[in-house]
Amino acid sequence: INGQQFIIKDCSNASIYLLDNINTVTVDDCTACTIVIGPTSGSVFLRECSECVVVVACGQFRTRDCRQLQVRLLCNTQPIIEASTRMQMACYQLYYPQLQGQFASAGLSVFNNNWSDVHDFTPTDN
Repeated sequence: INGQQFIIKDCSNASIYLLDNINTVTVDDCTACTIVIGPTSGSVFLRECSECVVVVACGQFRTRDCRQLQVRLLCNTQPIIEASTRMQMACYQLYYPQLQGQFASAGLSVFNNNWSDVHDFTPTDN
């Protein structure tokens, strides 16, 4: 992938491993997948996904219209969810031999993890 953008779309019951540096990742309309994403310098955006397990380290993390996701996250900024339900957020737990170098290349630090400081951007009815 070599630091480029990557798009995952319309997957079902799949195991997807992107163990490389990535600039941005967009995941659309995936169901019952395991998605492991290597250090991403920019954003990871999930839209209309359900029943997935996602493991990701990134600069920015967002979801919209997702349900029943298990997210293992390292995020250097505040994660944002919008119109997403039954989300389980946990701290990033992953290791593979190239990971430390990929973290450095992506400009991410394991000491700057905001995984639990989730902002729910869903509009409220007043």
